[in-house]
Amino acid sequence: MLHDILVKLSIAAPIIWFAFFVSKLRSETQRLQQEYAHKTALSQSYMSFKKQITELKDQDDELIKKLLDATIDTVSYNASQTLDGKHGDKLPIQNLAEKIVDKATNIGEKLLEKCIIPSETK
Repeated sequence: MLHDILVKLSIAAPIIWFAFFVSKLRSETQRLQQEYAHKTALSQSYMSFKKQITELKDQDDELIKKLLDATIDTVSYNASQTLDGKHGDKLPIQNLAEKIVDKATNIGEKLLEKCIIPSETK
């Protein structure tokens, strides 16, 4: 019985890991597509914004400069920086391992406090 479970687990575990891996890659790809779609829309609308600003009766060069600065900042931003791993894309086993380490650390700290503090008061 244990042998059957281990055989099934050895087959299922890589398949499950691969499914999570592919899901994460797909999520990252979609996020990058959204970032670049935003940049495309922004660059296409820049000329329209500039035209509207120049058509104002008040020719405000500072407003055009602000528009240009904002556009350059947005377009020059590296979209791959959004893939820094802070989006909750961890595998479930990674979350479980982090929780176990946190709990073990807390328990270790409490034990240390109980062992060190009574011996210092003597």
